[in-house]
Amino acid sequence: MTLHAELDRYLNLRRMFGAKLKADELRLRSFATFVDKAGKEFVTKELLLEWMDGLRPASSGTKASRFSAVRQFALWLHGMDDRHDDPPPRGFVPGRVSRSAPYIYSDTELAQIIGAARELPSIYGLRGLTCAMLYGLITVTGMRVAEALALDTADFDSERQLLHIKNGKNGKERILPIDPDVAVRL
Repeated sequence: MTLHAELDRYLNLRRMFGAKLKADELRLRSFATFVDKAGKEFVTKELLLEWMDGLRPASSGTKASRFSAVRQFALWLHGMDDRHDDPPPRGFVPGRVSRSAPYIYSDTELAQIIGAARELPSIYGLRGLTCAMLYGLITVTGMRVAEALALDTADFDSERQLLHIKNGKNGKERILPIDPDVAVRL
């Protein structure tokens, strides 16, 4: 059986268990194509490392996720046929992502940002008002920018002072209670 056929079996099996594998599928197909072009039938540690070296430069997190996707596939192949090498251990390609500490704006800074937004030039005079309202809404509710931009007038229940977020993080819906002063401004 070719490596691409084994890959299709592997992807189908993983998807049966609920995995989406969009990015992983692209990486795995790239790896399978690389192995085919090398004229090899079985996955080896050397092939895996050679494939990794041939990819374009990326962050350590991206390199680690590439390695992890192919490592899992190689492990599955090795379990089916021991002529495939046992892949290098997890963590062989380090993937620590260091994030800087978040900056929390003070009330004074937020007021300055909203004030500056209100002064933005506009042909029709709505740009400043819109941006000031958007920044203010994000500030007082903690909403994500994409959530605030996706709001519609139908999403605001003025009677019960609620905002209906239809497409939040990971496509989830939520109801957000808002302060009466915010409701008046909306």
